[in-house]
Amino acid sequence: MHLPIARQSTFTMDCFFEAIGPDIAFPGYTFGDTWNGFATPGFTKAEAERIAAALNRLYRGPQWQQGDDNPYAWYDAERDMFVNQYDDGGYDESGELDEWPGQTFDLDGIPTTLYSIGSYCWTWWELTDDEESD
Repeated sequence: MHLPIARQSTFTMDCFFEAIGPDIAFPGYTFGDTWNGFATPGFTKAEAERIAAALNRLYRGPQWQQGDDNPYAWYDAERDMFVNQYDDGGYDESGELDEWPGQTFDLDGIPTTLYSIGSYCWTWWELTDDEESD
């Protein structure tokens, strides 16, 4: 069986540009898949932690009912996955969670765990070389 080859790239979402600033982007990997025209990246744990921190900055405030004691996104070490509260456009009292488990891939002969946080669900954009250098 032929496995897809991962390619390194950089990703962002419009919500980060609008709420945090235009310079926020996350290095990750893509296997070339898209979902509704959007990228479907995978991230190392360190980058996924940065994404969770950015989401916690983005979804902070009374309309989201989030804060330090009630984060929007976090890493669950027992299950080796990133988790975020389900987002239906506002605070969701259902307690439903989105879960993004780690998956190990062979990247250039090195077993690497990637977390596809938001893939096939969120509107990730892959930045081009021109966009990354701006």
